[in-house]
Amino acid sequence: MAVTEQSTQLLGNLPTPRALRNCMNRLPVICYNTKNGWFTQIIFEDWFQNHFYKLVKKQQINECRIHPAEVKVMLLTDNAPAHPIAKLTSPDGKITCMALPPNTTSVIQLMD
Repeated sequence: MAVTEQSTQLLGNLPTPRALRNCMNRLPVICYNTKNGWFTQIIFEDWFQNHFYKLVKKQQINECRIHPAEVKVMLLTDNAPAHPIAKLTSPDGKITCMALPPNTTSVIQLMD
């Protein structure tokens, strides 16, 4: 996927990382922060619904020339604690996120 909008994600314990303080507005990044700097299910669900879904749908329509009614995407994740246990679906039902079954990542995931 081309970096056309905010598609990269940063996580830390500061709202804006010190190194990026003066250029954060110009970078294609989304910055989340938690007290301990850990990725959580709440952050993942927010990222999926508010950033991933919109960006992927836009790319499918504009760059891949797929009709909006034909857009279908499945995001597969491993079963890390920060990834949702239940299936996530975009508001229009066209983009879905599902986790691989427990203890199968090393068998199924090609580059693991």
